[in-house]
Amino acid sequence: MNDLVINPIPSTIRSKKRHTEYQLTFLNESLTLSNEPYYGLLLSLPAFKLKNLYNYLFLRTIKINHKFPCIPTMNLNKYIQTFEELNKELSDYINAENLRAIIIMNGIQHYFIPFLS
Repeated sequence: MNDLVINPIPSTIRSKKRHTEYQLTFLNESLTLSNEPYYGLLLSLPAFKLKNLYNYLFLRTIKINHKFPCIPTMNLNKYIQTFEELNKELSDYINAENLRAIIIMNGIQHYFIPFLS
């Protein structure tokens, strides 16, 4: 289990109080890992901070694309204001590809639990 690409292990992620009970689905068609820790982290954000998270993930895909050109960047969307919009954008980017799902999952983890070296 320590050999996972995802760090920290999803079962150790603890989310805070949820601000909404929206049903996120962007990870449902990819990996067989538990999606609930990631959805819980996202739903703990107030809606006005969603654009910050999306911008963070967008910039992260640009950095990854510079190093690995085979990995595409996300669409630029500065106006994410609802969980529905965020879910749609992330679903469109992942498009049922496991590698992209891992990139998004790791990005969400780094946004909420920064790894300091």
